[in-house]
Amino acid sequence: MSGASGGSTHAPTRCLYLALGVPRDASPPDIKKAYRKQALVWHPDKNVGNEAEAQVRFQELQHAYAVLSNAHERKWYDDHRDEILNPARYEGDGDSDDGAGGRTVNVTPFFSAATFSGFGDDESGFYQTYTRAFREVWDAERDWGEASSDGSGWGQGSPPEMGGSKDSCETAEEFYGTWSGFVSGLSFGWVDEYNVNEAENRRVRRLMEKENSKKRAIARRKYQDDVRALVDFCRRRDRRVIRYKLKLAKDKEERARAKHEEEEAEEEARARAGGEKAFRLDDEDDEDDDDEDKDDGTGSDPEEEGRHRKKNAKRYEGGSI
Repeated sequence: MSGASGGSTHAPTRCLYLALGVPRDASPPDIKKAYRKQALVWHPDKNVGNEAEAQVRFQELQHAYAVLSNAHERKWYDDHRDEILNPARYEGDGDSDDGAGGRTVNVTPFFSAATFSGFGDDESGFYQTYTRAFREVWDAERDWGEASSDGSGWGQGSPPEMGGSKDSCETAEEFYGTWSGFVSGLSFGWVDEYNVNEAENRRVRRLMEKENSKKRAIARRKYQDDVRALVDFCRRRDRRVIRYKLKLAKDKEERARAKHEEEEAEEEARARAGGEKAFRLDDEDDEDDDDEDKDDGTGSDPEEEGRHRKKNAKRYEGGSI
């Protein structure tokens, strides 16, 4: 592609394993350990007077760790490592147009932090860089792809907008959601192994066509997988998506905390209600005991009994009885 396959205007891409200082068979724990060690060395705050170089190296480290710590991205990188590090060697494989009615875009160089500079909205920033990359894929489908009967499909109408750093996450997700379902309408006829016009007979022609179809299917699947992988690559780094996910996580945490506090309050209320009920029952038991003492002769007042006996004795002496 004219803009994409031409490479980056930034620093040459280094091997991600070399950037972290680990071998290609490094284990995930080794990769994490190496990243933390290098990050302490190259963090811009620790490189006063050398901030520019530190910023470049630190961004390279972040990119290397983001790729190699993700199993899916690491596998894709391993499969395309030579192509990423030596794009000039694959220039003929990226933009293909040999008269067979097709042209693909080499998106491999875009799997590198060296492709863009920061996450601003300037021409070299993340959003403008990948807007151009996906636009070129769209234009290739428009110019060479086979449109569907209803005029829809890739390359038809207006391309989805990636937007900029100030746009909402909804804009970003609409963009990524659309591109994650990318299906190329290119013929991929340029990968044909045989010229069917040279077939000796009908049987040979059918065999040639069958082999050519297999080649086309493989090439189409690889191209679609590469574009979809780039979609995932961008989504995982898009600051709008990251901010939105952090907000969702924070909201979820706050809801969980509020629910926990509500449950604790309800538990305390039930405990208080249970304690008050038990206290009332104890009071009622005490009152019942007092009533029983009053009705029981053994529980009467001794002084009152003495006065009662004296009164009865006087009445007896006076002949009242």
